[in-house]
Amino acid sequence: MRNRLFLEFYFLPQEKRSVQTHERMLKTLLGAARWLNDEEQLGYRDGNWQVIGSYGLAHIGLMVPEFKDTRQWVTLATTRMLEHTDKDFFPDGCHSERCPSSYMGVVYRDPRNLAKLLSEDPSQSALAEKLRKPLERSLNFWLGILPPDRIVPAINDGSRSRMPPATLQDGFDLFGRRDLLWAKQNVLSLQTTDAGEPSFTSIHFSVSGFSVMRSDWSHDARYLLINHGPWGSGHSHDDALSFELNAFDTAMAIDSGLGVTYDEPEYLTWYRKSAAHNMITIDGEDLDRKAAEGKDVVWQSDQRLDHFAATHHGYEASKGILHRRHIVFVKPDYFVVFDRIDATSATAKHSVEWNAHLTVPADAGPGLIVESADQWTASREKAIASIMGVRGFSGLYGQVEWLKLTRTIEPRTKITSAVLLFPFADARPQVRIERTGEDQIVVCRAGREDHLTFAANSVELTTKAV
Repeated sequence: MRNRLFLEFYFLPQEKRSVQTHERMLKTLLGAARWLNDEEQLGYRDGNWQVIGSYGLAHIGLMVPEFKDTRQWVTLATTRMLEHTDKDFFPDGCHSERCPSSYMGVVYRDPRNLAKLLSEDPSQSALAEKLRKPLERSLNFWLGILPPDRIVPAINDGSRSRMPPATLQDGFDLFGRRDLLWAKQNVLSLQTTDAGEPSFTSIHFSVSGFSVMRSDWSHDARYLLINHGPWGSGHSHDDALSFELNAFDTAMAIDSGLGVTYDEPEYLTWYRKSAAHNMITIDGEDLDRKAAEGKDVVWQSDQRLDHFAATHHGYEASKGILHRRHIVFVKPDYFVVFDRIDATSATAKHSVEWNAHLTVPADAGPGLIVESADQWTASREKAIASIMGVRGFSGLYGQVEWLKLTRTIEPRTKITSAVLLFPFADARPQVRIERTGEDQIVVCRAGREDHLTFAANSVELTTKAV
């Protein structure tokens, strides 16, 4: 990583730079390249470190071709980079470490920049295109998960970060994608031409395990992202079936994200923990993340509603409990989170906690109504979170409201839970959620009732005028 800045500095027109300084700088670059060459010859290894190292090796070779081993360095570095673009990404474009606001940016940037450098040489144009082609998948993924507030959500070891306009511009420049140019113009509020609105709103990334419910592509859109994918190496946090909610250009329910550095005490005691995410916890303890990938996933989307459902086994070994979560988006207004907690294999009573980390009030807009149809004990406290770009906050980190609903579950029993998430722009609307049966709830609002009936793999919506 040092080589990038070092090379940029070296190529500045410093007329008074001494011969001795030239020699020292060239020796530094040569030593770095030889070390990286030895390192990359050891073979492919997954993760983002080798991507950065391979780019550094190729960068030196391409920028200082006078070194006698430059062709060897560039060939080796490009070989490794091609291995990473092939092996390190899910077919839907998400990087295997599942950190779209941080590490995914690194592993997109370096192959992209290496392809750019290689394309300057006509003899390398085919290789540059081969390196560049898989990157369109990542642009598809970012477009799909981009919230209305233009901030890539904090997921796993990533903080909230602004979507770089240049990355969306790549979609048009490299692949002729008018929808990515449209996102640059409309979602990022930057003027451009030749744009075309994306052909989808909600989207399901089944392999990487992210699903997005979206009303439209305006800044006022209602948006909810669900994280239900596999363990993504050491950068994974201890969450499963967690969600983030955005509406009316405001991040309303957020992941706590990541601190400034991994050395912060809160990294292990808070940011990674299950309770720091918008999910169900048992006894306030962390789940087994490797066992918590969403299984038996259901996704359906039409003009009336989106429906997601999945089961995770993260508490099965430790608590004897299975959790299946349904989330329904009744378009374009609100969401219902319906949870099934199965303790038929449990041998003791357990506490169940429904956690949400909120940045907006429930009585003034933009706001979010969080209302349960069941009897829970509610508690509220403050907890630190990555809040960059959140309306009403300043800086990168701040205290947000941690809403925790708590109840108990007896051994060898099952319970269900229904919670309404109703975002609003101005005055708080008159809405309520009520239970009409074990698997039935009704959402009442002005002039209508929405009746929802849940089955294991489906949901039925019936609307009545009142």
